[in-house]
Amino acid sequence: EQGSHLNINSHNSFLSKRGYSSVEVYGNMNINNKLSTEIDIKVKSGGALTINSQKYLQLLASAQVHVEDGGTLIIEGKSTIEGSTNNSIVVNGNLQLAGKVTFKNGLLTNHWDGLQLNNPQGAYNVSGASFQNCGLLAACASLTMVNSTFSNSNIYAVTGSSSSINSCNLSNSCMEFSYSSSNELPQGITISNCNVSDINANNVSAAIKISGYPIYNLSNNTINNCNSDGIAIYNSGNGSTNYNVTDNIVTNCHSTTNNVGGIRVYNSHAAISNQNKINNNKNGIISLNNSNVV
Repeated sequence: EQGSHLNINSHNSFLSKRGYSSVEVYGNMNINNKLSTEIDIKVKSGGALTINSQKYLQLLASAQVHVEDGGTLIIEGKSTIEGSTNNSIVVNGNLQLAGKVTFKNGLLTNHWDGLQLNNPQGAYNVSGASFQNCGLLAACASLTMVNSTFSNSNIYAVTGSSSSINSCNLSNSCMEFSYSSSNELPQGITISNCNVSDINANNVSAAIKISGYPIYNLSNNTINNCNSDGIAIYNSGNGSTNYNVTDNIVTNCHSTTNNVGGIRVYNSHAAISNQNKINNNKNGIISLNNSNVV
């Protein structure tokens, strides 16, 4: 019936049906070639959607992929997912992401929500992915990300456990991590060996920003040519002895409208070693609100 929901267990069933508002996947669905869809794909608990290696999923109109708690999205290597302004991939369940997966917007003038990881108990791993004109949003227990690239694509994450970001490259893109947890054991974040450059947006506060982490380690990152703070540390390192900022290079952070710095520390403890190179910024280190910088 036009506008009704369709329960399916195979890729062929989906391709043979038109005029539905959504598809519900209870079993296993495999995308074996290029698929363009204007309707939502909902992966139910116990179901699995697999985008096979080197295949292409294009989201049109306001289509979303929504993975329920207990469902699984598997994206194999060298696959591409394309969306636009009104599209998103929302994962409340499980994600298995192989290397060299691309999330992109075919219309370079638009930006789309991209990948959203929304399981508070989820521990997600993103390796070798490319984000182009789309975002990565996460509200999860932990996020591990390595060898990924972001172009005009920001990372915003709220985590409740330890997280690690390593060897990622960001162009006109920022990363912002916040900690929210009732865990009695102090948790932390490590951001290392990342390159962030050429941020020109006025609504970005910092190339790398962390907030609320009792423990943190920011090391061997290179930040250059940003219309924002280079590194911003808010409400972090309190009550811990592990709050290190080491071997970072922060250069050319300037703004005509904001008082930015190479490193900003606000209500935090920060051990900023002399191995950091902080050169040619509007300000070097800004320390505010009773911060302890050593």
